[in-house]
Amino acid sequence: AEDMTDENGSPVSEKIFTYEITEVIPADVDENGIYEGIRYDRSVKTVQITARMDEYGNVSILGPDDRIYSVTFTNSVEEKITPTPMRFYKLPETGFSAVHPTVLKEQPKSLDYKPLLWTLEIPSLELITDIVEVPYVGGEYQVTWLGASAGLLEGFGIPGEGHSILTGHNHLNNMEAGPFALLKEMGIGERIFVLDPENEIQVFAVYANEKIAETDIPGLERIADRFEDSLILITCEDERIEGGYANRRIIAANPVEK
Repeated sequence: AEDMTDENGSPVSEKIFTYEITEVIPADVDENGIYEGIRYDRSVKTVQITARMDEYGNVSILGPDDRIYSVTFTNSVEEKITPTPMRFYKLPETGFSAVHPTVLKEQPKSLDYKPLLWTLEIPSLELITDIVEVPYVGGEYQVTWLGASAGLLEGFGIPGEGHSILTGHNHLNNMEAGPFALLKEMGIGERIFVLDPENEIQVFAVYANEKIAETDIPGLERIADRFEDSLILITCEDERIEGGYANRRIIAANPVEK
């Protein structure tokens, strides 16, 4: 009853009260209103209620017969990115020795690469190369015979359809530079182009350039999972004296509008 006054403080017999209602939101939501997989409705709802006071000072609420005022907020379960499982115990070794030539065995027919008729272009590296599919056999990806091609790892999506991982040699078996020899020079924001068999172009922008250990699968997942359709380029780095490479250079890019 003490609120049944006008702006001048004079008593009134009828008054409209306006309330703003918001959802109860956890304090730790991120900037998108998401907390523990739930996107909270952050809208503000307005409700007006009319109150009437009789001559005895009794206040009643005017409204629907049931006097129920319903305000609905819509929270939603935020769909999480489901990455393609990383089928590695160590990252593919895509590099021959830079100090002595390597004699290659003939590629077995069972390990032939599937031509995809896709093309990878990196203007900053003056690189244009074809993409083939690398089979996963015997617990590892058979990248030995890639030569100057880029290899799409079997089990991962084609570019633009889920995580797509392309590997390429940093050095060829004759010690010449391979197609991915200069990946470490790439800068954030540089463009990568992928042409499909119909010459439709997909454009990706580099968002990460990192070196990780050959067995750092969680590190690769951490980098890749920043975007839903990441394009990942992998090559070897840091040749060991006893042979092989200790680390991998990872370039990660996300799709952008043409």
